[in-house]
Amino acid sequence: MFSTEERLEMHRAFWEKKPMNVPLTAYRIGSLFFSTTFPASAKLLRPGDVITPDMIDVDDFLKTYDEMYAETLQTGQSAFWTADPCIGFPWMEAILGCTVAATEVSFISKPVYGSVDDLLALSLDRENAWYKKLMEFFDKLVRHSAGRYPAAQPLLRGTSDCIGALIGQTEMACSLIEHPETTEAVFLRVADIFAELINDMYDHIKPFHGGYGGGFYYDWTPGKSVWFQEDLSALMAPKHYSRFVRPAAERICRDFDYTLMHLHPSSFKLLDEILKVKKLRVVQITKDVKGPTIQEMATEFKKVYAAGKLLMPWGELTDDEIVFLLSELPPHSLFLSLMAPDVSGAARQEKMIREYCSKNKRI
Repeated sequence: MFSTEERLEMHRAFWEKKPMNVPLTAYRIGSLFFSTTFPASAKLLRPGDVITPDMIDVDDFLKTYDEMYAETLQTGQSAFWTADPCIGFPWMEAILGCTVAATEVSFISKPVYGSVDDLLALSLDRENAWYKKLMEFFDKLVRHSAGRYPAAQPLLRGTSDCIGALIGQTEMACSLIEHPETTEAVFLRVADIFAELINDMYDHIKPFHGGYGGGFYYDWTPGKSVWFQEDLSALMAPKHYSRFVRPAAERICRDFDYTLMHLHPSSFKLLDEILKVKKLRVVQITKDVKGPTIQEMATEFKKVYAAGKLLMPWGELTDDEIVFLLSELPPHSLFLSLMAPDVSGAARQEKMIREYCSKNKRI
């Protein structure tokens, strides 16, 4: 096991791009259907049911957080496990007014506006019941964890995802061409709200070992952080990303020193534009189920390094894929965020990583 100080020093080395004998590692145990992780949310997954804030009982989640924390202590990972509110729930869309409904394995949001013009007046309503529920989650997580693990940002998606949720994906795509000036303004408005919400979060969570835990990916940062995605931007051409999404990403990153963007291979055509976001520090690239292998994404990984960014591959990686990363990428700025079916599988993979690094004189 790494000591707390060793883990902190490894994270500092990652952020400062210093040589690392062994990469940072974090393991998420279980299913890709994150909403089924907690019995408290799984019981709400009755297809078609509309979910309201009073149906989310924060206290019902707390025992599962403790169990997940205990599991990761057995993996030997160098990252700090972090609690984020109700994994997989569409918090941002709900706060902005979307109806949330259940499916068999997840929660989805339903459009509530007719056109992009309707979104010009969007604001962060701190009296919104979903906003209050999210802040309640942070407050209770902080009290319950009592410093054992940090509370942090949940999945909030990104500007294109939120706009597509609010007016529908087809309407969002058409607005780029039919109403470009209005759409530009709306992207920046949603980015402002996103940043406001993250800043409000920091009024409710507490520092952890002099920094903060990172939601979902378990990274630790010496200062305040934010992470976001733009999955729906996969519908866009690079010129549209440059005009509409990149300025919004710059706005989200502006208030924070430690920033991460989640990316799927379907958006690789936009990678050159994404790498132009100046304050973006980490590019998290997902190995999708039935998507390209890690070896097939090597060109994109190296492009991230060439742009001076940090890299976080994520997913259920094979041993061969992990060895490929360790052998082909520079011995710095690498954070492996891995899915594992169970604790024993995660611990075995962690042991394999350390033995490989030791044998190949990375340690």
